[in-house]
Amino acid sequence: MLGALRQLGARYDRAALQPPEPSCATQAVAMQGRAAWRALRVWCLAGSSPLSARLTVAVLEGSDAAGAHLLAQALCLERDGSLQLLACHGAAGRLALRLKTKLHDATPWRERQPSDAWDAGFLPGTTAGLQALARFEPRRPTLLVAQGLSTPALRATCALLHSRQRHFGHALRLLLVPATPGLNLGWPVTRIAF
Repeated sequence: MLGALRQLGARYDRAALQPPEPSCATQAVAMQGRAAWRALRVWCLAGSSPLSARLTVAVLEGSDAAGAHLLAQALCLERDGSLQLLACHGAAGRLALRLKTKLHDATPWRERQPSDAWDAGFLPGTTAGLQALARFEPRRPTLLVAQGLSTPALRATCALLHSRQRHFGHALRLLLVPATPGLNLGWPVTRIAF
């Protein structure tokens, strides 16, 4: 019972994550028809049940940095429920969706559905952000986007998450945008072409 109450009170960790840009919502919907979008979504949802909660890493590869950024924004907005929220009619519909999300958070035995809201955001790539990530406890499945991080910051972030993953009660997905040439993380990485 205490765990469920704690889960109801859990909030988005703005010290460890920067939320996606809501202004990208219209462009995000347009991205959903692309093959890279579908591949990212499949990767994100694969093995996201509490019984298989582990860190998986994907690299978005391509030469279009602006397009890759928009695709990462789109995936975040879809995963965190922002697009569902925008589709709601009126304040009552938005409140009902938020309450449903909190109810799902408080019932960990419930099988996760693809439509369930996750937490999603961009890693700040700063020393303070890395320290916040060291304390990060996901309240629900979480998509982390590492965009434009230096190679040392990216290595430190990946090593930190990899070492802590067994303590997480939810799936964690780390998307690297763009690919860092020659980066070897020492564990499997899904490569998705954009």
